[in-house]
Amino acid sequence: LETILTLDYASLEGLQVFHPVTTQSGSTAGSWNKTREGLSMLTILNRCNCVVGSRFLKRLLKSPSSDLTIIERRQNDVQFFTRHAHSEFVVTLGRSVKKIKNFHRLAKKLCYSNILVSDWMAIFRTLTGLIEIFLLAETCPTEIYTLQAILADKHEIIYSLRSVMDQII
Repeated sequence: LETILTLDYASLEGLQVFHPVTTQSGSTAGSWNKTREGLSMLTILNRCNCVVGSRFLKRLLKSPSSDLTIIERRQNDVQFFTRHAHSEFVVTLGRSVKKIKNFHRLAKKLCYSNILVSDWMAIFRTLTGLIEIFLLAETCPTEIYTLQAILADKHEIIYSLRSVMDQII
C-alpha cells in the first residue's frame, strides 16, 4: 500500500482522469447504458480491445504508483507501443492477445464436464496466443518492462499443454 498514490475525489475530477456522463437509456430494461465515459484521460488512453484490458487500465488510473521507477517504466512502455516504428510489432502482439479467451471460465467448464468442442478450440487458441506472446517478448527489439514481466511468468506447462493439444487436434 505504500507504493500506491492516493487521490481524493476532487483531484480525480480536477485532473479529469474519469468523467462519467449520464445519458438517457433507449430502454428501461437495465442500467448498462445509462452512464458512459465522457472526455477524460481514460478515454484518451484507452485503446484496449477487450473489457479486461479496459478494466486494468482503469484500475491503474484509479491507483497510480508513487514509485518513480515504476512510473518511468510504464512511460517507456507506452512510448514504445505508441511509436510508429514499432507498429508492426504492436499489431502482431495485438493479434496474439486477441486469441486469448477467458481461461478461468473454460477451466470451470472443464472441471464440471460441461465443455464443448468450441471450448476446446478456445483453449487451444488461448495456449497458442500465449506462446506467440512469449516468442514476441523474447524477440522484442528493446527491453520493455511489461514484456519482461510476461517472460518472468512463462511456464513450461503451457508449452507441454499446447503440444498435447497439437496431438489431439
